[in-house]
Amino acid sequence: MLNENAIREVMMSVALVKRLFTVEEYYKMMAAGILKECDQV
Repeated sequence: MLNENAIREVMMSVALVKRLFTVEEYYKMMAAGILKECDQV
């Protein structure tokens, strides 16, 4: 069983990957209310 410090270490080791939104994803986010047409992304 992992202790609290080991769990934090595992959680902090996740790498995030940056990428651009596609036009389709942009429109889906607008339809879902996540983005508004005036939002600058």
